Amino acid sequence: NNQVMDRLAFMKKHQQVSVELMDTCTSDIAQKAADNFHSKTKIREVPLLRWTVLARNSTGTCIVTARHIIFVTQNIPLLGSMGGQKTKKFSLKEDIDSFELQENSSLMSALPSSIRLEKDGKEIFSFRPSIGGTRVHNFLEILRSIACENKSVLYPRSSI
Repeated sequence: NNQVMDRLAFMKKHQQVSVELMDTCTSDIAQKAADNFHSKTKIREVPLLRWTVLARNSTGTCIVTARHIIFVTQNIPLLGSMGGQKTKKFSLKEDIDSFELQENSSLMSALPSSIRLEKDGKEIFSFRPSIGGTRVHNFLEILRSIACENKSVLYPRSSI
């Protein structure tokens, strides 16, 4: 049992260090990505991962950083909603208590599993990722646990 606990602790520490390294990366590529991301969202952070999503009656992109999950969506006119691009930003520590994976009830459904963002037991947002819902859910849970535990990830240097 001690070996298993040691390995789990080592794995968690490895995940934490990996996220910190990606978040604090100063390479030219990371800085370009952070600048591009800042021009679109007014948040100066290095994006870690991005994928397309379907959220209610809109489609768009989900971008994840070490501290935030951001949805940039565009309404689908065929579903009755008109309007422009919308951006929703959630802090992994302050705005979200948990991510709930909603599996499809039918094997015949072509849609991937959906993920609900919850705060105080209530849904604040839900989306269907274009990639495996279980993997996205696990990745988001890892980032949220790191953000909630580690002050240096949440409040790094003030220069950024």
